[in-house]
Amino acid sequence: MRRFLLLALLALAPWQAQAYEASIVFTGCNQTQEDALRAGLERVDTKLTWLLAQFDKPETQPYLKAWFGSVPRTKIRERYQRIRNMLDRPRTVILACEERQCQHDLFGYAEGHSISMCPDFFASKLAEGYDTQAGTIIHEFSHSFAETDDHAYGTGRARILAHEDPRKAATNADSYQYFFEAMTGDNVPYADVAWNQANSCEWAYDGECDHPGSGTGSCQPMTDTTDCEMANQRAEQAQSFRSLRKSHFGPINTKDSCTTALNGSCDTSCAPGTDYTDCLTGTGRRK
Repeated sequence: MRRFLLLALLALAPWQAQAYEASIVFTGCNQTQEDALRAGLERVDTKLTWLLAQFDKPETQPYLKAWFGSVPRTKIRERYQRIRNMLDRPRTVILACEERQCQHDLFGYAEGHSISMCPDFFASKLAEGYDTQAGTIIHEFSHSFAETDDHAYGTGRARILAHEDPRKAATNADSYQYFFEAMTGDNVPYADVAWNQANSCEWAYDGECDHPGSGTGSCQPMTDTTDCEMANQRAEQAQSFRSLRKSHFGPINTKDSCTTALNGSCDTSCAPGTDYTDCLTGTGRRK
């Protein structure tokens, strides 16, 4: 959940990427940040080449409909090609790690060939789910090199835009980011599912329940239905799993002394060695 903004930056020391012709200039970045940006660029370089070859394939069409509606696929491909062309031609792209304009939920901002990344960018994953580092680079590069704008933010609103105003979806930066992530990312929920009325929240279909009370509260009631139904199913499965595990392990294994032991998650909130079974078996996901 984040926002993007268009602003200008300045440049410092250059770095020449080996995989493509564009010259990348870092400014204000430490080594860890530079490494993350290089990894993101390499991912974009590789996956964008693959993506451009997928547009005419039948299995790609539901993804295109979900994120761009009825827009001809040639128009969408052409904008991705502009980003690909930028990477293939000698020119300078400035990547900055400055925080002075970074607000809550802001991942990055760009103008011209200058792009700055915020702390939330570096806290995100490279290519898992939505709002990834690779996806953010696509978003910002689409501003700089493919003439996109910010008509709608979020997985839910991008799908609404594809349904209600496909022409705007064709120039919406988040739509290009999410389509790229849906096609190339790991563990992307509802990657090719189109919008419907029960999922009208900005953050619908992102894999997290955002209803008040039962979720994050970022959405109004009954506007993130699919995510919350899935969350309820997971909770029911976890409860069933806990009942099974506790009857077998609970009274016997004294190493499960944490209050949340045997809940199906290896809990970092527990003291070391007190959530033994969950962490040993690896059946639960780490929180």
